[in-house]
Amino acid sequence: MSYVMIIDDEVDNAEILSIYLREQNLQSVIFTTGRNVLDYVIKHPPDLILMDVNLPDNDGRVLCRTIKDRMRNQAPPIIVMTAAGIDYKQAAMAMGADDFFVKPSPFDEIIAKINKHRNYHARL
Repeated sequence: MSYVMIIDDEVDNAEILSIYLREQNLQSVIFTTGRNVLDYVIKHPPDLILMDVNLPDNDGRVLCRTIKDRMRNQAPPIIVMTAAGIDYKQAAMAMGADDFFVKPSPFDEIIAKINKHRNYHARL
C-alpha cells in the first residue's frame, strides 16, 4: 500500500491534512500518539511520515531517531512538523529527520516537501 503516515496529537489538524492529501491522490493513516507507531511502520512501511515533534506520550524527535535506527536504509523519509521554531528544527534534523516545517504551513508547501522526498526515496 502506498501512503503517508501522519503522527499528530491535534486530531483536527491531522484530519484536515489527511483530507488535503486525499485530494492530491495520497492515502494516509493517522496516529495521535507515538504508541504502536514503530511496530506499524515496520509491518506497513509508509512512503513518508509527517510527524509532530510534541506528542502526548513521546518526543517526536526520539521516535524519529528510533525509526531511522531500527529500519536503517529501509526507513521512510520523515518530515517533522511543529508549532515551535528553529530550535526544534535543528534538533529534529540532528535526530535524523529528512525535512521540517513549522505549523501552520501552506498546503502547497507541505505537498511540495512530500513530493520531493517521496520521489527521491522512490529512486533509491
